[in-house]
Amino acid sequence: MAWQPESMQTLKRSKGPDGKALPGLWECDIVRMEWANEAWHCQVPMREIGDSHFYEFRPLEMGGRWKSIGAFRTRAAGCVMAERLRDGTHVYQGESRDDVGKIPGYVVAWTEVSTEIAAHPSVTHA
Repeated sequence: MAWQPESMQTLKRSKGPDGKALPGLWECDIVRMEWANEAWHCQVPMREIGDSHFYEFRPLEMGGRWKSIGAFRTRAAGCVMAERLRDGTHVYQGESRDDVGKIPGYVVAWTEVSTEIAAHPSVTHA
């Protein structure tokens, strides 16, 4: 059997108010996804780190809010990104704008942006 991300084992079909499975919708405690436009559009519960425009994984029961992290070709790829966010090895950099237009958000390794986040004035240092 091929390797699968841990969260693929807990991923279940989303159900509507009537208890029936909703087509193209899957979820577990760390990711929910929808099949649309030939890709899996994924959301992960997160919170913003200060006002830095970077987001970290935060369970729903601890105040996390669902935030889109992008679209992936497979459910497994979406689960891998959700697990990286959950494990704290990666954060999500929110979308922004520049002179040309909108820059989409993306998942980035914590080690690449930790200094930038720590230097942001809205991040408190204990």
